Amino acid sequence: MILHQRHVLNNESSILIKATFNKIECGFFFYLEFRNFETNSKQSMASKSREKEIRKLWDETKRLYDNYEYDKALIPLDKIDELTKKHSVPTEILMKSANTRGAIHSYNSDYKNAEKYFLLSLDYAKQIGNPGSVSIRYDNLAGVYIHTDRYNEAIDCLETSRRLKEQNNLEKDLPATLLNLANIYSDLRDIEALERTLKECIFYTRKYNYTRAYPLYHYGMGLLFILRKDHKNARKEYNKCIRFALSLNDFVTAAKAFSNIGNSYLELKEWGQAKKEFTGALKLAKQHNIRGVELMASIQLGVIANQQGDTASAIELCRYVESNITTEDFDLMHRDLAELKSHISESQGQYKEALESNKKYLEYYTKEYDNEMSRSIQSLQAKYDAEKKDRALEKAKLLQAQSELKALRAQMDPHFIFNALNSMRKELLVGNVDGADAYLVRFSKLLRLILDTTRTPDIKLSDNIELLHLYIQIEQNRQGNRFDYSIKTKGVDPDSTYIPGLILQPLAENAIVHGLYHKKNGQGKLQITFSKTKQALVIKVRDNGVGRLANKDKAKAGHTSHAMAIIRETLDLTWQGRGVKNYFTVKDLMTKDNINIGTEVTVLLPLS
Repeated sequence: MILHQRHVLNNESSILIKATFNKIECGFFFYLEFRNFETNSKQSMASKSREKEIRKLWDETKRLYDNYEYDKALIPLDKIDELTKKHSVPTEILMKSANTRGAIHSYNSDYKNAEKYFLLSLDYAKQIGNPGSVSIRYDNLAGVYIHTDRYNEAIDCLETSRRLKEQNNLEKDLPATLLNLANIYSDLRDIEALERTLKECIFYTRKYNYTRAYPLYHYGMGLLFILRKDHKNARKEYNKCIRFALSLNDFVTAAKAFSNIGNSYLELKEWGQAKKEFTGALKLAKQHNIRGVELMASIQLGVIANQQGDTASAIELCRYVESNITTEDFDLMHRDLAELKSHISESQGQYKEALESNKKYLEYYTKEYDNEMSRSIQSLQAKYDAEKKDRALEKAKLLQAQSELKALRAQMDPHFIFNALNSMRKELLVGNVDGADAYLVRFSKLLRLILDTTRTPDIKLSDNIELLHLYIQIEQNRQGNRFDYSIKTKGVDPDSTYIPGLILQPLAENAIVHGLYHKKNGQGKLQITFSKTKQALVIKVRDNGVGRLANKDKAKAGHTSHAMAIIRETLDLTWQGRGVKNYFTVKDLMTKDNINIGTEVTVLLPLS
C-alpha cells in the first residue's frame, strides 16, 4: 500500500509541514513582500515614472504568482532586472526581486538556486537594516533547508528569525516561524515538541488574527493526530484545514489536505472513501496547476483502481504519471510509481516486467531508507542540542537511535536482498512462473513492511508477526523447504501490544542462518512464541539446528555476534532503570547425552 508522499509548495504561508503524509512549502514571504512594497516604494523611487513602471511590473508578478503561473511570473521579474542595468534601483526592490525568484525556484524543487537567491535577498535585507525583512529571509531559507533535510541549519535560521521578531515588536508574524518549526518536529516525529509548538502558534494566531496561519495550523494538527494513529481526529483537522484554505484561495493546502484524508482512508483499506478524497485532490490540483499533488493523487487512484480490479483505469493513470514525471521529482513519487507498475504487471501475469519495476522500487526505497537514517540521527542530535540540561538522558536516546539504525541496516542486509532477487530470477529461468510470482509478492510486501517499521519507534505485534511470516517464508523457499515453522501467541493481544520494530527479524534470521541452514539430517523446525508476565512480554525463538557449539562458520558467527550485540544494546536501553535482569538469554538445548540439539533465545520486553 502506498502511503507516504513528499512534495512541495504553498504560495502564501511560510510553513512546511512534511511528516507522515505530505509536505507543504513556501511562503508567507510573498504576501509580506507586497505589503511592504506598497508602504515603502514611494519613498525609495527617485523617478515617478520609473516608480509607476516598476509598480505595474510587480502587480503583474503578483497576479501571475497568485494564479500559480510561476514561470510566467519570471517575465516581469526579468524586465525589472533589465531596468536595474540601466538605472539605479533601490536595494529594497533588489531584495524583493531576489526573494521572489527564490520562491519560484523553491516551487520548482530547484533548492540550489532557491538557496542562492534567498541568501542574496537576505544580504540586501541586512543592508537595509529592516528586522522584519531580515526575519522573513531567515524563514524562507529555513524552508529550503527543511526540504533538503538540513535540519540543524533550518533550526538556526528559525531561532534567529524568532529572536528578531521578539526583540523588534513583531510578535504578530511569529506564527510563520512557529509553523516552520512545527514542520521540522513533524518530520522528525517529535510528537511532544510538535504539539507544544502548535499550541504556541495558535496562541499568537488568535491574538493577532493572523488569518493566513489557520489552514496550516489545522494541517499541522492533522499530522499530529496521524502520528498518534488517531485517524478520525486527523480527518477532522484536515477538513477544517480545507474550509479555511478554500476561503483564502489557498488551493495548494486544500488539495494536500484532501490527499491526506485519502491516505488516511487508504491506510484503513476503505477504498471507496479514499477514492473520493483523492478524486477531490486531483480535481483541485488540475484546476490550479498543482503538479505535485496531481501526480501523487493519480498514483494513489491507480493503486485503488488496481486493488478493485479495474486494471484498465490503473494502466491509464500509470501512463499519465509516467508521461509527466521528471527526474527532478521526489524519490518517493518515483518509488510509488514503480510499485504501482509492479502491481499492474503482476495482475496481468507479466512477471518479468513486474520484477523490473520491483528493482526500480528497491532502488528508490534504498534512497528513502538512507534518508530515514539521516533524519533519525538529526532528530536525536537536534533534541540533544535543545535539551542540554539532561545530558545523560539525551545520550541514552542518541545511543538508542544509533542502535536502532544499526539493527535496521542488519535487517536490510544487502546479501539477503541479492539472494532474494536471484532466487526469483532462477524461478523465472526454469519456467516456474507461479513460484516467481509468489516470491515476488512476498518480497515486495516484506520491503514495504520493513520501511513502515522504520517510521515509528514501536510497532504493533500483529504487524511484526506479519513481517516474520513473510521473511521466514522467503527463507523457506530459498532453502528448498528444509524446515517448518510456527508462530504462536499465548494470552497476548497482537493488535493492542506494541514492541520495538527492530527486534524480531534478526532473531529469526539468526536461528535460520546459523542453526537450521547447517542442519544435515532431518527436517528443521523453528518455533516462535509470545506470552506475557505481569511485567513483560516474553518472546521465545527455538530451533532444532546445529546449535552454537557446532557452528564453525567463523565469518557468519561474527555476523551473529554483531546482530546479537545490537539487540542486547537495544534491550539494555529499554530496560534501563527498571531493575530487571536476564531480559536476554541464550540457551543451548542438550540431550541427556549432552548432545546439542538446538538453541532457544528468550527476550523480555516491558509491557506499556
